[in-house]
Amino acid sequence: MAMACIRRRAEEFEVDRDQVALVGFSAGGHLAGCLGTLFDSPEVRDIAPAEVLKPNALGLCYPVTVSRGKTHLGSFRSLTAGEEKLADRLSLDKLVRGDMPPVFLWQTRDDQTVPVRGSLLLSAALEEAGVDFAMHVYRRGRHGLATADLESYHEGNVPEMSKDIRKWQDKMMDFFEEIGFRITDQEAGAR
Repeated sequence: MAMACIRRRAEEFEVDRDQVALVGFSAGGHLAGCLGTLFDSPEVRDIAPAEVLKPNALGLCYPVTVSRGKTHLGSFRSLTAGEEKLADRLSLDKLVRGDMPPVFLWQTRDDQTVPVRGSLLLSAALEEAGVDFAMHVYRRGRHGLATADLESYHEGNVPEMSKDIRKWQDKMMDFFEEIGFRITDQEAGAR
């Protein structure tokens, strides 16, 4: 519904309706991935046409991706009320399709909440399907780093993380630009 609203009110929001990227973190990364793959599914057909719901790009930040094995099972239990069949259906690595939007994906290797394994499996599925993507795995950093800058943390409580992780936003914007997004001077200045 949010995607339909953004496109419907693009002029008011001063955005290009053909350049809408959906960025999600952790369980929100799973939600973004679902919209990027299920935009024409029966569950959303009554909201808007597929071309309105399909994002033009995805930014998946330490996303919950897979429903089995070493993963964040709590997210899938909450999402599916423990229904294993539904959890299997919503495992992003199984939903990947060739006509989904390009994906920027990042994760830390030592994330103890959402294991990097899920992002690796997702990237393998993206590669297999021929989806345009970029993946960055940073050596150190706990789950929930958000923008990975001082503004994301309480004073004096900055977690240990890879030095270059703070550049993930620039890397994502570069990726979006490479796939055809027009980055405005204002957006470039925000980097």
